[in-house]
Amino acid sequence: MVRAEEEFRVIFKLKDQVGGGFRAMNPLKVAESLRCVGEGLDARILPNGAMLLLCRNMDQIGRAMKVGKILGKKVEVIIPEKKNELKGVIYGVCADISEVEIKENIRGGKATDVKRFKAKEGGTKNTPVLITFDGNLLPARVFIGCLSFQVRPYQRPPLRCFKCQRFGHMAASCRGNRRCAKCGEDHDILKCEQLASKCCNCGGSHLASNKECGHFLKARQVQEVRDQHKISYAEALKKVERSKASGPVVRMPVSSPAVSRQQPTQVLSRQEIVINKEAPLAFMVDVIYGAREKKSRSDVIKFVSEAAVRFLGVKDYSPQSLHEYMRVSQEQTVQESSSQSERGDEEGEDTDDGGLIEDIDDV
Repeated sequence: MVRAEEEFRVIFKLKDQVGGGFRAMNPLKVAESLRCVGEGLDARILPNGAMLLLCRNMDQIGRAMKVGKILGKKVEVIIPEKKNELKGVIYGVCADISEVEIKENIRGGKATDVKRFKAKEGGTKNTPVLITFDGNLLPARVFIGCLSFQVRPYQRPPLRCFKCQRFGHMAASCRGNRRCAKCGEDHDILKCEQLASKCCNCGGSHLASNKECGHFLKARQVQEVRDQHKISYAEALKKVERSKASGPVVRMPVSSPAVSRQQPTQVLSRQEIVINKEAPLAFMVDVIYGAREKKSRSDVIKFVSEAAVRFLGVKDYSPQSLHEYMRVSQEQTVQESSSQSERGDEEGEDTDDGGLIEDIDDV
């Protein structure tokens, strides 16, 4: 796979495309027809049937531009433009402000596109706003009027196929069998007559779209790696699987010193969390910069709990559990401090008496 600065992209698109495009062609014959471009090429089929070719240098780009036909079919050669764009999300913007008004009045970053998320039924109308910024650096804050809004990096949701229900591709490019999102059988979910749900990915009693499903959580982690390193879904999946195979295991048993301050066992239960090396660093940065915006202790605890879910995969710790644990821990600390203080006073009195007696004896 061609990497970093030596990667140059070329897209071949069939002028008279029928069916799956390059996907329907023999890959060995396609590779033979591209030998004129050079060695060390890497190609992949895009969801729309076009072919993305990764060249190693500008010389190969020039030869690729001269390719007019592949396997006797005319092709259009496209050099995709590199866009220096980053997406961020801001929260709490009044619903009365339109997307156009936000784009025209925002300060602190050059916004090229603004889109407000759709409101859920019965939910708040002040939905988050997705902003596309021009440049390579996401601003920490932006201003709309005199109000300041924190900008958080936008994390694309995992891509789930509505045909086979697996993650990483769309139904348009799916070659798998159709599976119902509710029961996993070969029919549309609108025609499903099953009363109980069964995930066709993990076998759990929930829909395939459930955000607590292990497959969804893994796909979300893969998406994070993909966005961070600007790589394909398949490459990101390999990175995640390698990190889980070799990454550290953080064990938090109830009996460990970190959580053994006589708290009830239902507050913190034993669990093992497999994390990569970047996750705890991202968790700390998110907490440091995000928690300082919170005004109350409850909001801070809630924010830390949500960050632990996002970055560390912790699912069993609710804000209420952490609040209770902190309360019990503080009470235990106060009791230990009081006990130590009382023992210290008693020992101090004994020492002082002994010293006084010795002084008197010496006299």
